[in-house]
Amino acid sequence: MSHTLILGKGFVGTKLKNYFDNIDFKSTLIGKSDIDYSKSSHLIDFIVQNKITTVVNCSGYTGVPNVDACELNKDLCWLYNVVVPNIITKVCKDLGVPCMHVSSGCIYTGYEKRFTEKDAPNFGLFYTDSSFYSKTKHAFETVADLDYAAILRIRMPFTNTLESKNYLYKIFKYNNLISFDNSLTSIDDLNTFIFKFLHNFKPGIYNVVNTASTNAKHIVEMFRHHNMTNPNWTFVDIDKLDIIAGRSNCVLATDKICSMGLELSDTFTAVDRCIYDLSKHI
Repeated sequence: MSHTLILGKGFVGTKLKNYFDNIDFKSTLIGKSDIDYSKSSHLIDFIVQNKITTVVNCSGYTGVPNVDACELNKDLCWLYNVVVPNIITKVCKDLGVPCMHVSSGCIYTGYEKRFTEKDAPNFGLFYTDSSFYSKTKHAFETVADLDYAAILRIRMPFTNTLESKNYLYKIFKYNNLISFDNSLTSIDDLNTFIFKFLHNFKPGIYNVVNTASTNAKHIVEMFRHHNMTNPNWTFVDIDKLDIIAGRSNCVLATDKICSMGLELSDTFTAVDRCIYDLSKHI
C-alpha cells in the first residue's frame, strides 16, 4: 500500500495533506518541529518505520512576510532551500523511495521568451540583481540528483482561502501594487498534478504552472467583477516600493507537462473560481 510522506507544514504542505485526506489517499505530514530532517538518520528512521513509499518535500525558507527576510537570514535560507533538500534526496535514493521537491520558477526574469526547463536561469546564483532566495533555488537545482529526484517549479501560488501566502489574498490586502505578467500556480491544480505524478513518477525538472500568464491589473478587475475592492489600491512603479531583494517576473513554458497529459487548468478560470469563493468570506 502506498504511503506518502509530506515534509513541511506550511502553506503548500498543509493544502496537499488536506487534498490527500479528502480523496482517502494515505499520507503523513510532518514539520521541522516534529522531526529534524536536516539529520539524515532521523529521516531514514521515520521512512523505514512508517513504510513510506514516496516523499514530497514542501518545506523550505521563503521568509516572512516575504523574500526580503531571506536577505537577513541567509544561513537559514541556504540550509532549508539547498542543504536539507539535498539531504532528503540522498536519503530517498539510498532507500529507493521516489522524491519530489516543490520549488520555484523565480530563477528567471524578463519577457524575451517563455522559459523552459532547459533554459539556463538568468536570475539565479550568478546574477547580482537576483534575490538570495532565488539564488538558493538555483543552487539546489545545480546539486540535485536529477537522475533520481523531481523538482516541481511553481510560481505565485494561489487558492481560495484567507491566508498571507495566498497570492490573491496579497493582491486584495496590499495597497500598493505592481503589475507584471507572471505565471501562477493554482494550489488545487498543483495537488492534482502531484497525485497524478506520484503514479507516473519521472525524475527531472518540471514547470508546474497554469496555462496562461496574468498580472495584478487583470486580477484587480476580476476582484471588482465579484464586487470585491480595496479602496486604497494604487499601482506604482517597482522602484517606489520599500523592498530589499530583487523580484522575479517571468512566464514559464508548460509544454513539458502538457506533453505528459499533466497540464494545469486555464489560469483565468482558476483565478476566477478562487475569487468567487473568497467573495463569500470577505
